[in-house]
Formats: sequence, structure tokens, C-alpha cells
Amino acid sequence: TLTDENLIYHQTNYLNKIGLVNKELNANDESYRYSGANPDNYVCLDGTTTEGNCATDSDLYRIIGLFKNDQDQYEMKLIKAVEGTTKELGDGTTAPGGSYRNGDINYYWNYTGSGIYNNMWQDSNLNKINLNDFYYKYITGKVANLGEHITKHEWITGGISNVSYNALQLYNKELGTEKLAVGSNNCYDADFNTGARACTEDDLSYKDAKIGLMYASDYGYAAYPEAWNQYVHDSGYGSEEVKANNWLFTGKHNWTISRSSNKGDYAIYAARTGGIGHISTYGVKDSFGIRPTFYLPQDTKLSVGNGTHDNPFRLSWN
Repeated sequence: TLTDENLIYHQTNYLNKIGLVNKELNANDESYRYSGANPDNYVCLDGTTTEGNCATDSDLYRIIGLFKNDQDQYEMKLIKAVEGTTKELGDGTTAPGGSYRNGDINYYWNYTGSGIYNNMWQDSNLNKINLNDFYYKYITGKVANLGEHITKHEWITGGISNVSYNALQLYNKELGTEKLAVGSNNCYDADFNTGARACTEDDLSYKDAKIGLMYASDYGYAAYPEAWNQYVHDSGYGSEEVKANNWLFTGKHNWTISRSSNKGDYAIYAARTGGIGHISTYGVKDSFGIRPTFYLPQDTKLSVGNGTHDNPFRLSWN
């Protein structure tokens, strides 16, 4: 059973857990989100269905939470527990044209090593080639019938203007009541140097894709509620206490799907220092770790396991 005692919180204004600090800063989107140091939210996707250890840590995923879709049904949102490798995401040879840089886990947000680039997700070859082509084929080939269960999703891609927000402010700017509207002058053509232009619906929403990345606000709410009133950048989330109580923190730079809405070549990343950032050395030409993220339908069941690292959940469907 998913309850607050398992560090999963129902994000509504009716959240009324006695003693829960910052409960008024919940996202109010009716989601259920795991928050805190180390909730038991591990899932194994190694192709087996029996209880026990996962074959490798690379086959482990974690449940970000449960989120309502347009049909008012809850979908389970998973994120890879560790960074994807070239075996899973492809490299310059196996996924030609993708946003691979070098090493085993280094990927540009949107860059192929030459030519023009921007921070629009619909233009990103990481999105189109590495995630929604190579990785999708890899994971659905590894786990029987998984492909028919990963749902097509609308990924909100308007972004945020800066990172000086607490968890609720970040959510509202990115996904909630203050997200960018069509016509906002915050989007960019393939060459970001041409300056900002009015945003279209396609700029602000990447529809019907199966694989994405975590939102910056996912990272914000993964910290324990005591941190939700702090800035999600390093001045708040960079403290040792918050890092120790944010299960999405890995100690490495990981890209999010979120972009900077006021500069055409910056994207948001979860930093190895604990907070989120967007002003990096080369912007989307920097190469960080990738943790593929996707949704599963409401009929997804946690069949065996207890969600711990050593006995993760296995999944089943009707």
C-alpha cells in the first residue's frame, strides 16, 4: 500500500498529515510523489519476474510517483536509478546523429559535435535518437511486452526563466499555473543566435513521446518536505542535509528535460553539488548523465518485492 509512511505524499491542498512541514507547498496536482532520503521505490526491469536482487544496478528504476493523465487515470512514472550507458542509449556508431559525446555516460542535451543548436526539446537529437529510438528499442527488447505498456505522453517543454525558486514556485513556473503560454516570446529557432521568437504549442508541449527525462520540479519534490521552502538551487538544495534527504540526488550532473526560457542555449540539470543549475560552461553543448524516464498505465501492478534496492518491485499487468 502506498502511504505517507512510505515517504509518498498525496500532492493536494487537502494534504493534512499531522506534523508535516511545508504541506502548503505541495504541487496541488493530485499526484503521489516519493520524497525523502531513500524511499522503497525501486523497480527491477531485467526481464525476470521473480523476487530478489536485480541482475545489475543498471536494470534498476525508481518510481517518481503516480500522476493523472488526460483520462483522469493515474500513471506510474519511472526513472532509471543510475545513468544510462552507451549500451542502452547508443553512441556515435550505434546511434548515428544522436547527441553522444564521449565516454560511457556523457551526452549533450542537444548537440551533434558541429552545426547549429538550441534548447528546444523538439529539436534535440538526444530526445529523438538516443531516447525515443535507441533506448526505447533497447528496453523493450530486454523486457517482454514492455513496449505495449509504456504510454505515449505529453511532455511539457516550456521551461523556466531561472532556478531561484522553491519547490512549489518551480512547479508552477514549469508545469502549473504560471507556465509559459503560446505566444510568449521565449522560444528559439534551430540557431539560437537569431534571438527569441513567439512560442507555438509545439514548442511548449512535446506530444506522444514515450521516453523523456525528469522535470526540474520532479527533482525539487524528491527532497524531503522540510526542504520544499528552500531554493532548489545550491543555496538550499546544496546543503549536506538536503542532499542526504533527496533520493534523486546522485552526486553527478544529470540532465533534466527542462530548459531555460530566457536563453536559447541553456538547459536545466541536477548538479553534483545538490541543486539544479542552468548556467554551465557550454549550455546544451555540455555533456552530462542521462536517466531515461517514462510512464506506465494505471493497470500496472507491483507484483513481488518490497521496493528496496536488494528486493525491488517487479511489475505485472492484467
